[in-house]
Amino acid sequence: MSAGGTHHHPAAPALVAAGDGGAAMPTAHLAAAVVSAWWLRCGERAVWRLARLLASALLRPLLVLLGEPAPPRPPGGAAPRADAPARPRVALLRHVLVLRGPPAPVAAR
Repeated sequence: MSAGGTHHHPAAPALVAAGDGGAAMPTAHLAAAVVSAWWLRCGERAVWRLARLLASALLRPLLVLLGEPAPPRPPGGAAPRADAPARPRVALLRHVLVLRGPPAPVAAR
């Protein structure tokens, strides 16, 4: 123990003398960052896989218990035939309102 009451590691003076900067420290930090990023990515993938597994294990009995919801029926009341191809719906503009530019002058009565 030193006079100030602090402990020093025996290798600390050698590390301080050897680590004068250079490319070793940034390279070590870059390597640590790459390893940490890889580790986090693998861990996150494992956590999401576990979450999906738990969700399917917990929700599957609920879906069986509650049953699957029936598909919505069209407003006409008749269900479409399964063998008939669905027609694509095209939305047409019925009214066009131009709101750009200054307001049109109004004639005074």
